[in-house]
Amino acid sequence: MDDAITSTYLWTVSILALIAIIQFGVQIAGGPFLDLVALLSKEYIIPGYVHRASLDIPGLGVHLIRANGMVFLEPSMASQFFALGAIMSLRKKPLLVPLFIIAVLFTGSGTGIIALAVGVVGFALTGSSKERVLSTLAVALGFIVLMLTGLIETVFARSSEFQTNGSSASFRFIDPWDHLWRFVADAPEALVTGLGPGGVSATAEAYGQGVNYTFTPKLIVEYGIPIGLACTVVMAMLIMKSTNLPLAARLVLVAMTFALSGALGQPASAILLWCLCQAEVKKTHATAADASAVRRPLASGYLTR
Repeated sequence: MDDAITSTYLWTVSILALIAIIQFGVQIAGGPFLDLVALLSKEYIIPGYVHRASLDIPGLGVHLIRANGMVFLEPSMASQFFALGAIMSLRKKPLLVPLFIIAVLFTGSGTGIIALAVGVVGFALTGSSKERVLSTLAVALGFIVLMLTGLIETVFARSSEFQTNGSSASFRFIDPWDHLWRFVADAPEALVTGLGPGGVSATAEAYGQGVNYTFTPKLIVEYGIPIGLACTVVMAMLIMKSTNLPLAARLVLVAMTFALSGALGQPASAILLWCLCQAEVKKTHATAADASAVRRPLASGYLTR
């Protein structure tokens, strides 16, 4: 990945991570929750969209609002970007890792922890000895912060959400696929062409509101199985092709795109992937240009003999 893009991303997200930590710390000290999103008019926010979420910490005996970095629409999105920052900084800027880990935990979001776990697995599989040690230390730091703040009970209690209808985990991981299977059964004639742009609004209304459609289910419902699967494969290949990123970071991006968020339905996710694509395209074009420059003199010399 282009160093300028990497540095810009890491420093930008590190500032937002620091803001998230301050947000949470101010509340622990008895202050108010600082939130720029709250200043937006309600007409700019989807009805029923929960951008604030509370967090009970048994150890502190307080009722707090989960940190969102002030500019992210919700804590879950913030946690994913912080988790990606932790994984990307482990190799070149390891001093930023504790900042990102603490910020992820203060969002109180399970998706950020899942993203971190995916990255740690990536380092365990292909990382250097240094990266494996650092990732292990990062996990240990996370557990220490969880225990010291009393968040550990809250975090592990959320694992039950996968079996609970109407929970955040159900909206993100269960309901999108449940809606897709029901769509396949109810409208087989639409499997080739889909319902068209915005078609998931119809399935959400038919099968129940509150679902957060991820990349593949959304594409299949709106554009049909052929285009949906083709786009899924192309996007996955595009992400995994970014060879200047460590495998751990690429796996986190795959998880963010296909499982943890609204994917390209969220501008922040789309812009991040666009930047990665630009870096890879520039690298590919530069390599092709260098190869062409080498071939041209050889061909010219051959023709003039």
